[in-house]
Amino acid sequence: MSTSFIIVNKKYERNPNDLILEKEEGKSEIVIDQIHNLQKIISLAHDALTVVINEAQFLNLSSQNALLKTLEEPPENTVIKLYVDNEDNLLPTVISRCQIIKTEDQSPNLKTSSQSQEVLDLILETKVKEGFSWAEKIKDRQEAIQIIEELLRLKSSVPVYRKLQKAKKYLAANGNVRLTLENLFISM
Repeated sequence: MSTSFIIVNKKYERNPNDLILEKEEGKSEIVIDQIHNLQKIISLAHDALTVVINEAQFLNLSSQNALLKTLEEPPENTVIKLYVDNEDNLLPTVISRCQIIKTEDQSPNLKTSSQSQEVLDLILETKVKEGFSWAEKIKDRQEAIQIIEELLRLKSSVPVYRKLQKAKKYLAANGNVRLTLENLFISM
């Protein structure tokens, strides 16, 4: 039996029998080298194996792409579980290769507001002046990250998904809040 799961909104509870992959201390994301090492370990395993990717929302794009084949055809007797805060923080191709298990939200309740949709519309329409005015009002890093996460939850964010993910990454790495938010409104 081989299966891949995405487990949404549930914190991973450590099990000593699981092979755990998570971002390294001091790093802001799970990098491709970690995925390659994981794939080597999986290929050499002889017994049943449960692989847990904890906080899978930190997989960067290269890591997610490298993981696709393993998710699609995990080795025999291997179960792969991706714990993520929101499945929209993963590439659609990763999501399509897994069964999704949604659990009760354990994080603060972030309801998508009409204000979030208005901000997303400004980004999509590259309304720089209005966007910069909005970004100027946001001073707190955690508030900015929360806003980005809320924007990522909107289904209409797909065209700017990578831009939002990059902004979240910069904010998590202590990037300048205002400049990071302003960058959202500049077309690529």
